[in-house]
Amino acid sequence: MKKKLETERLILRPFEITDIEDTYQLIYGDPRIKWGGEGVDWEGVSDRVKYFMDRASCGPFFNWAVVRKADNQFIGMMAFESDLANYIIFEEAPDDPYNTIEVELGYVLGRDYWDQGYATEAGRAIVDYAFEELKLRRIVSLTSPENKRSLRVMEKLGNRFEKNLHPDWTHRVVGILENPHK
Repeated sequence: MKKKLETERLILRPFEITDIEDTYQLIYGDPRIKWGGEGVDWEGVSDRVKYFMDRASCGPFFNWAVVRKADNQFIGMMAFESDLANYIIFEEAPDDPYNTIEVELGYVLGRDYWDQGYATEAGRAIVDYAFEELKLRRIVSLTSPENKRSLRVMEKLGNRFEKNLHPDWTHRVVGILENPHK
């Protein structure tokens, strides 16, 4: 199980204690970024980074710190987590009474690093790892229909899009990546 991935421009690695300040400044402390953590203070971010560090020791599903190779600059994070997906009702099985365990790929970069292909590059590395090494069947991603940048990353990674039929989550688009090697 890999704990570090490299691309042409990036290193994806487990979080380190030294990432707390950058994580706060670039992601949770920027009011323009919506990442499920609005209003989280510095102490809360510190707790989250420590949690991310602990998760990295437990298996293949965790949050990766994204670091630019050229200057070793922390630029964001990629979430790669297994989850009880009780917030998704898939179009393929709208009446299925059972929830599924899904692996979800999410991403957030500091605003200075948007529109440079970093999220797609990091996402591609994780998708390749997930399908080639972990042999996962599929990966899901969710975003709001208004988040055009996220939708574009999902599109570039090859997601097919579905409406989420869950009545409380219809405001989210579901992207599904199927393993092409299956």
